[in-house]
Amino acid sequence: MTSSTHSHKNGPIRIDFAAKLSPAEIKNLVQEINDIYLEEEGAIWPDDGTYERINAPEVEKLIEQEELILGWCGGFISSTIRLYQKEGRWYFGLLTTNRQYRGKGMASQLMTFVEAHLKSIGIHELYIEIIFSKGVDMPRKESLKVWYLSKGFETDDLIEFSQVDPEKSKLLKHPAYFEVLKKIL
Repeated sequence: MTSSTHSHKNGPIRIDFAAKLSPAEIKNLVQEINDIYLEEEGAIWPDDGTYERINAPEVEKLIEQEELILGWCGGFISSTIRLYQKEGRWYFGLLTTNRQYRGKGMASQLMTFVEAHLKSIGIHELYIEIIFSKGVDMPRKESLKVWYLSKGFETDDLIEFSQVDPEKSKLLKHPAYFEVLKKIL
């Protein structure tokens, strides 16, 4: 799949698999992703710096493995999504949008790009794991789930977080689980 280009008030939006990024771009991207995830999931993770959603070496590995897709607008990274294969299934994650681009359809454009890419290589199912706490309400995660359901996803499974990532589960403030959603493309 080649890159996709759309319009935005700040300039053209380009969506494509990440190529080489400068150390400064990686640093900024890591900070943005971690800030977004701590804002969304702060009630379940420690806020003392022991938890990070992603780090620079992991971003570099995602780029090398061609798993990271970026949305660019006005020369800046506006949004991210990770597309990867696990146990024979295709998943996405790391769907983030920079605060100044939220509510402008960036996430929908990334999803459209991912779905078109998968269809172009003969894949017809897409999964997402959304983390939920067993002890804390997570209204932003609930609204995200509603958004995915409106995009054609359906609940497929519930999995204890500790089964997916035993090491990170030790950091949780409250027990958590993934709700796995699936979409037929």
